[in-house]
Amino acid sequence: TDLDDMLVPMTRNLFRFVVWSLAVALAMNNAGYDVSAVIAGLGIGGLAMAMAAEDTFANIFGGISIMMSRPFKIGDRVKVADVHGWVRNIGLRVTMISNFYGRKITVPNKMFTEGAIENVDTQPCYMQLMNLRLRYDTSPEKIQSALDILKELTLKNEYVDDTAWIGTDKIGDCSPDIEFWYAVKLWEPEDQAAFSNPYHKIILAKSRMNLEILRRFGTEGIKLALPAEIRIKKTSIKKASEVLKTSGI
Repeated sequence: TDLDDMLVPMTRNLFRFVVWSLAVALAMNNAGYDVSAVIAGLGIGGLAMAMAAEDTFANIFGGISIMMSRPFKIGDRVKVADVHGWVRNIGLRVTMISNFYGRKITVPNKMFTEGAIENVDTQPCYMQLMNLRLRYDTSPEKIQSALDILKELTLKNEYVDDTAWIGTDKIGDCSPDIEFWYAVKLWEPEDQAAFSNPYHKIILAKSRMNLEILRRFGTEGIKLALPAEIRIKKTSIKKASEVLKTSGI
């Protein structure tokens, strides 16, 4: 079970610590040292060691906290501080996370008690937002056609859930804007043959959606707006050219 996946490594590490501690104590006793006297004699040195081990105890407490509250499990995709990736192992002191580049990141467990933890895999789907700016002279009929196409593509894309929010978000000075929300289906372990990880599935779903939009919009004569700065530059160049011609230059 998921709880076993967390408990087994922690219990194993704790058992090793206890065994080694007992072995050291036994070895000291066999060597003729009075173990109780040594422990009692630590005094200030023991206090200094305890202070130095503060982070270690904080990390162990963090590991126990993860085990008790279970904000994530092995295999979940999480974000904590500036670390983003998949949980590979949960230890007593540290948690191993693999990022998008396949690099292993060792995260001290106290980080999970000091800040917010975002478990990305608790979402029911991967919501995607696309803002489509149409040409300023696009007719209402063409805008409606664009909305219908987006809805149709949502239903046809096997990687995408049927749920979609589509509408004309605003009519700006330069273009009518369409806001398009759609949901990529969650990555499941059985998807691994086609997609190595959730992000692989998301990027392929987005790529398929983008290409289909370009094809269908092209077929229906629905044109996307150019960035305003490009139109301004082209207009300025044209005007400058006309001025040069009239000046005889």
